[in-house]
Amino acid sequence: MCMCLQVVQKKENSSHDYKCLLRVCFIPRDPLELLQEDPTAFEYLFLQSVGDVLQERFAVEMKCNTALRLAALHMHERLNSIGSTRTSIKSIT
Repeated sequence: MCMCLQVVQKKENSSHDYKCLLRVCFIPRDPLELLQEDPTAFEYLFLQSVGDVLQERFAVEMKCNTALRLAALHMHERLNSIGSTRTSIKSIT
C-alpha cells in the first residue's frame, strides 16, 4: 500500500493533523526536455521553485538581478493565467 494512502487513512481515523510534503529533489539537465516529456512534473517543479524564492529559502545564494527576473516572470505568468494585462500588485501572490 502506498505510504501517502496510509497517511490519508490514518488521518481519517484519527484526531491528529497530518501533512504530506512532496518535493522535487533534482534539477533536470534540460528543463525544456522535462516540459516536453512530463508537463505536470515541470509545472510542479516551477511552482516549487517559485515557492522557494518567495519563502527566501535560497536568498543568500541568489543574485538580486536573478530574483528580480524571477519575480517579473512570476507576475507575467499570473497575469496570463487570469487573462489580464493589468492588475493590482497585491493580487499577485
